[in-house]
Amino acid sequence: MTRPRVAVVGHVEWVTHGRGLMPRPGEITYLAEPFDEPAGGGGVTAAQVAKLGAECLFFTALGGDATGDAAAAGLEAQGVTVLAARRPEPHVRAVSATGPDGDRGIAVIGGPVSARIEDPLPWDDLAGCDAAYFTGHDSATLAAARRAPVLVVTTRRLHVLMESGVRADVLIASDDDPVEAVDPAALPVPPALTVWTQGARGGRYEHDGGGTGRWEAAPLPGEAVDSYGAGDSFVAGLTVGLARGLGLEESRHPSIDRSIDRSIDHTHTHTHTTRLTCDGFGWWLIGGLVDWWIGWYADGDYVSGSGDSIVFTV
Repeated sequence: MTRPRVAVVGHVEWVTHGRGLMPRPGEITYLAEPFDEPAGGGGVTAAQVAKLGAECLFFTALGGDATGDAAAAGLEAQGVTVLAARRPEPHVRAVSATGPDGDRGIAVIGGPVSARIEDPLPWDDLAGCDAAYFTGHDSATLAAARRAPVLVVTTRRLHVLMESGVRADVLIASDDDPVEAVDPAALPVPPALTVWTQGARGGRYEHDGGGTGRWEAAPLPGEAVDSYGAGDSFVAGLTVGLARGLGLEESRHPSIDRSIDRSIDHTHTHTHTTRLTCDGFGWWLIGGLVDWWIGWYADGDYVSGSGDSIVFTV
């Protein structure tokens, strides 16, 4: 099976994760088990694309400080090709606090920064990619990403999509997050397919021609400890499946053998081995599985793949 080439156009933040709660005004709280890493919507997706065995080109922007250098080095260590413009200001940081229920709150320090079309990056390389995912902030770079055969866009950049006049092949929305809600029929240029994630309930999709469907989420292989990066990992799985040329109608009973040698938490105290067979929604369902099974915290390594199957460990 030919290794697909996937572009991610977006942002990356340097994130400090910890267990605990964000303080309310006047409070001081403490976060346990802290650690730092490059993350954010573009960074998480890019790393997961690489973990799923695809070549990943990440078009982004970095601050001109040591933190920007660390963000690039961290992603490159995950197998991502970082194509970054440099900005003179410090790199954007964030703090993610995970509470006892496994959900997280995030505070971003600084505004979102991503590449712009005037940045001297190899934008022509987008035409040679099998798929592109856009979570940037410049409509001209979205138009450049449209040169890829398949374009996936998040509703968090809906205003950029509308400004560009580009037709997305897939628009990723959410039924649980008001920020990611969308009525595709109300858009000036509706996407070919809209996908709404529903967390633990799975999700649903709708073609612009009216066809609809849904999928159920796979059960968690362990205790839900941290939800950070779940939606971005969903996008990575879906985009890689599309880059492999496995569309909705073409997908038939692909199987995924996934050996999970630690649960999705920071303590790494549990071991699980899980096998799952997907049908119907097929490879698109990989995204739904990734949503719940592959956290940004798992060091996933691609092992092998052929035909309709991929085998990898996380």
